[in-house]
Amino acid sequence: MNKADSRDTADRLSAIVANSLDTQAKTQDLARQAYQSRTQFHRLFRIVVEETPGAMRRRLLLERAAYQLAHTGMSVTDVALDANYGSLEAFTRGFRKAFRISPSLYRRMRDPHFH
Repeated sequence: MNKADSRDTADRLSAIVANSLDTQAKTQDLARQAYQSRTQFHRLFRIVVEETPGAMRRRLLLERAAYQLAHTGMSVTDVALDANYGSLEAFTRGFRKAFRISPSLYRRMRDPHFH
């Protein structure tokens, strides 16, 4: 696969994952959209995107959560639920692992009145 084909494939596979953020789609469902088996999809995704579909999904959901914390009035709990976390505690652990800061402090630091 040449670089252009690889980039096109990465973009196509990434779009499938990005467009599934508001669903409970499993890897099997995403693979079906790419006309591949789950194993083929996962292997190709890791090769061309350089992360697993699950890791990309978690990263995108946490990036969206960070945006929501900084730019909306949504409660931290609502942001956690929107990011498909089952509890505020699990969201806080995931957010802190990704951004090295708690969601509440992240929000306060993005507030222009924060001193």
